[in-house]
Amino acid sequence: ITKQDIEILSTYFTELASLTICAKKLTDADCASIAEFRALAHLKIVQGDKLTALVFERLQLPRLQSLEIDASEGALISEEYATEAAKHAMEALLYSHENLRSIRVGKQTQAIQRVDDDAFQVAMQRESNRCDIDFEFAAQQLSNQALNFISINLKKLEQVAFVGCRNFTDAGLAKLTALPKLTAVELYGAEQISEAAIAAFKAHFIDASTNQSRLKKCIVTKALFPEID
Repeated sequence: ITKQDIEILSTYFTELASLTICAKKLTDADCASIAEFRALAHLKIVQGDKLTALVFERLQLPRLQSLEIDASEGALISEEYATEAAKHAMEALLYSHENLRSIRVGKQTQAIQRVDDDAFQVAMQRESNRCDIDFEFAAQQLSNQALNFISINLKKLEQVAFVGCRNFTDAGLAKLTALPKLTAVELYGAEQISEAAIAAFKAHFIDASTNQSRLKKCIVTKALFPEID
């Protein structure tokens, strides 16, 4: 299928909800025309070997619930896929589309998906011995309830990283002080956490006898994603 084919189809199938296309001839820029299917909820792109991380910026579909890109070779399944830029492009698409539940890429499925507080707790129930949590893609649906669960059930946790944690508040951040082994915290998109709460949180981890902090890293910011060097 070509860009022109997509443009023609979109004029006739304005209410199309599910679409599978072969993207063998399509580039990232060509995929922008898929956005003309305004009612599209499920999109699968096969043979997307020419596509790169930029494709996620082109797929602006307000009703999109699931996206799958099948590629046997190319940038999306090469080492480039693992770069911060590519990962953040996927996260940004998920963050900006409220209905989008999952993104899957490649035959060796790499996926990110939303989780709410209940799903997060289910996922963590058997993880009492884990030492890190890296939920960079899901925090926009999590609340202080998730942080409270962590503070009670994951006492061995050393590192916590969330992106898009717009529902976390001062009270939620304070819950993390109950983790005796915590050494690193990264909370991005923390719109509701105040500077005073951040200062109090950092102060909790300072050893009075040495004036040294147990925290090796503490980043709590309103910025949505980590800076990319």
